[in-house]
Amino acid sequence: MSEKSPSLEAEQCESLEAEFPMDTDPKTAELIIKSEESQAKSGRIIGFICVFLGAILLILDIAGIVNFNIQIGAFNSSLSNATPGVFLILIGFLVIWVTKLKIKVIKS
Repeated sequence: MSEKSPSLEAEQCESLEAEFPMDTDPKTAELIIKSEESQAKSGRIIGFICVFLGAILLILDIAGIVNFNIQIGAFNSSLSNATPGVFLILIGFLVIWVTKLKIKVIKS
C-alpha cells in the first residue's frame, strides 16, 4: 500500500478550498470537509424540495397572500401579496444559497 504524499494531499485540499490551515492533520481536514459537504448536501436537498413544491403550487394555481418583511441593519426587504408558490421558491433558493459549500485553505 502506498501512502499519499503530503504535497498531493495539500493540492487536493487547495482545490477544494477547505477552511483550515495548511498544516492541519489530514484526518482532521477530511472530517471538516466531510461535515461541510454533508451540510451543503442537506441544504441542497431541502432547498430543491422547497423549489419543487413551490413550482407545484404555482402550476396548480393555489391562491393565497403572503406578506414578508425583513429588516437587517440598513437592509430592508419586502415581499407583498405574493402567492405561496413564489414565496416557497424564494425560500428554497435562499436555503440553497446559505448552505452552499464554503471551504477555504488558509495558507500560512
